[in-house]
Amino acid sequence: MKGEQSYKSNRYDIAFINPDIDNVLAAIEQVQKGEKVQLFFENDLLRTDIFQLTQIFPYRAIHLFRSAQQKQNLNKLFLLAPHLFQLQKVFYLQSKPSKKYANIVDLFLRNQLNEKSVIVNQPLPGNLSFFKMEALKGLVIHEYKVNVSRLFVELLKYFELKGGKVLMNEKFPHNEISKIIRCKNEKRSSYLLTTETVPGFALIQKSGKIRIQFFEQNGHLQIDFLGASTSQFTKNSSTNELKKHIHFNADLLEEVEWQHFISAKTISKFLEIVKEPLPNSFTNSQISDNYELSLEKFDIAKQTGISYPQFKILFHRYGTGIDEMIDVAYEKTSLLRNAEEIWEKTEEWYQKKYEWRK
Repeated sequence: MKGEQSYKSNRYDIAFINPDIDNVLAAIEQVQKGEKVQLFFENDLLRTDIFQLTQIFPYRAIHLFRSAQQKQNLNKLFLLAPHLFQLQKVFYLQSKPSKKYANIVDLFLRNQLNEKSVIVNQPLPGNLSFFKMEALKGLVIHEYKVNVSRLFVELLKYFELKGGKVLMNEKFPHNEISKIIRCKNEKRSSYLLTTETVPGFALIQKSGKIRIQFFEQNGHLQIDFLGASTSQFTKNSSTNELKKHIHFNADLLEEVEWQHFISAKTISKFLEIVKEPLPNSFTNSQISDNYELSLEKFDIAKQTGISYPQFKILFHRYGTGIDEMIDVAYEKTSLLRNAEEIWEKTEEWYQKKYEWRK
């Protein structure tokens, strides 16, 4: 945060300009202390799904207790927004995967039945031929894929429920705020590669002191560099590093910046401040319930012409909001015949009503 300014006012005590997840958590904390707080956005919200892949798996035994705590915290965070979490099988490349260590990891992480780690040692499948390796050797671990952009939106709704105020693309009322905090947001660079990618695919490869994370994101291959000195990676240096591991056309590699992501520290703060499920969350739900529930909702919506893969995206994006959206979509079928247009208009209507869209 930077640029704090003070004004005499009785309407709002604090305003955060362009907050990220950590700033919104700080704002909620202030509201819960009785402060009058406003969040102001100079630009529209990010309205695409941005997923963050967790990395619970401990590479070294010394990190077992830390990984166990991280999983416990993620399980608690899941209960606050079940529809924004999806189970993700992640392949961790290892030259000498150990069944004994896999069993120890499962014990510490309390992995049950289908969550248990699996050792794989097989020739490289044809659908992964873009990797420069002859065989897949390592462990398959259960992680989570978290929709962090939607988690941010639901957190904003929670903030307003607690008494705060969100303003979007409006003239900032300087004279109504006692203290103004212009937030300096940390951003994470990722890379999206347009290539034929296996749906639901995820793989993590170590390269020296860094880890390279590959996973499918809306039909693209998302690539993240994690670990030591990754902030120093430019697109050129990242491209050069990737050439060691995969075959690809550099012209199809796009660098993107994500404003919203969650660290272990952010999750701990989240659990400290938010004590009840976020808006649009299915209460008393387990992650295994998502599939059956999405099928149940789809059975109601399918006469609008939407396919299940398209519906599943909206189910995981809007949670309980999907019920009202289904009703509106049916109303629009009398005016529109194309399912894609029906649901595009329905989503626009929902965002204008509930999510500060102009």
